[in-house]
Amino acid sequence: MAYRITIDVMLENKGKATAIFNILKNEQVNFITINPGAPNEEKSRAYIHECYHDENPSRPCVILDRLESD
Repeated sequence: MAYRITIDVMLENKGKATAIFNILKNEQVNFITINPGAPNEEKSRAYIHECYHDENPSRPCVILDRLESD
Protein backbone atom coordinates (compact mmCIF):
# COMPACT_ATOMS: atom_id res chain seq x y z
CA MET A 1 0.00 0.00 0.00
CA ALA A 2 1.10 3.58 -0.68
CA TYR A 3 -0.17 6.97 0.42
CA ARG A 4 -0.88 9.60 -2.22
CA ILE A 5 -1.15 13.35 -1.74
CA THR A 6 -2.93 15.23 -4.49
CA ILE A 7 -2.67 18.99 -4.38
CA ASP A 8 -3.40 21.79 -6.81
CA VAL A 9 -2.81 25.14 -5.13
CA MET A 10 -2.57 28.52 -6.83
CA LEU A 11 -0.85 31.37 -5.00
CA GLU A 12 -0.23 34.98 -5.98
CA ASN A 13 3.09 35.17 -4.12
CA LYS A 14 6.04 33.53 -5.93
CA GLY A 15 8.12 33.42 -2.73
CA LYS A 16 5.41 31.53 -0.85
CA ALA A 17 4.90 29.15 -3.80
CA THR A 18 8.64 28.48 -3.98
CA ALA A 19 8.82 27.88 -0.21
CA ILE A 20 6.03 25.30 -0.37
CA PHE A 21 7.63 23.62 -3.40
CA ASN A 22 10.97 23.49 -1.55
CA ILE A 23 9.30 21.50 1.23
CA LEU A 24 8.46 18.86 -1.37
CA LYS A 25 11.95 19.11 -2.84
CA ASN A 26 13.41 18.30 0.58
CA GLU A 27 11.19 15.21 0.73
CA GLN A 28 11.89 14.00 -2.82
CA VAL A 29 14.13 11.20 -1.48
CA ASN A 30 10.95 9.65 -0.07
CA PHE A 31 9.05 9.70 -3.38
CA ILE A 32 8.35 6.21 -4.71
CA THR A 33 7.43 4.72 -8.06
CA ILE A 34 4.62 2.18 -8.12
CA ASN A 35 5.08 -0.81 -10.47
CA PRO A 36 8.47 0.37 -11.82
CA GLY A 37 9.14 -0.72 -15.40
CA ALA A 38 5.62 -2.09 -15.88
CA PRO A 39 3.09 -0.67 -18.35
CA ASN A 40 1.08 0.68 -15.40
CA GLU A 41 4.08 2.40 -13.77
CA GLU A 42 3.20 5.49 -11.74
CA LYS A 43 5.89 7.94 -10.68
CA SER A 44 5.60 10.52 -7.93
CA ARG A 45 5.66 14.00 -9.49
CA ALA A 46 5.47 17.61 -8.44
CA TYR A 47 5.67 20.75 -10.58
CA ILE A 48 5.85 24.45 -9.96
CA HIS A 49 4.82 26.63 -12.84
CA GLU A 50 3.77 30.11 -13.78
CA CYS A 51 0.06 29.91 -14.62
CA TYR A 52 -1.49 32.40 -16.99
CA HIS A 53 -5.01 30.96 -17.08
CA ASP A 54 -6.34 34.00 -15.21
CA GLU A 55 -5.31 36.36 -18.01
CA ASN A 56 -7.45 37.29 -20.99
CA PRO A 57 -6.50 35.85 -23.35
CA SER A 58 -4.98 33.04 -21.33
CA ARG A 59 -1.55 31.67 -22.17
CA PRO A 60 0.04 28.26 -21.57
CA CYS A 61 1.74 27.57 -18.25
CA VAL A 62 5.53 27.79 -17.97
CA ILE A 63 7.10 25.03 -15.85
CA LEU A 64 9.76 26.46 -13.52
CA ASP A 65 10.85 23.22 -11.85
CA ARG A 66 9.74 19.59 -11.55
CA LEU A 67 10.38 16.74 -9.17
CA GLU A 68 9.99 13.04 -9.99
CA SER A 69 10.70 9.75 -8.28
CA ASP A 70 13.51 7.57 -9.66
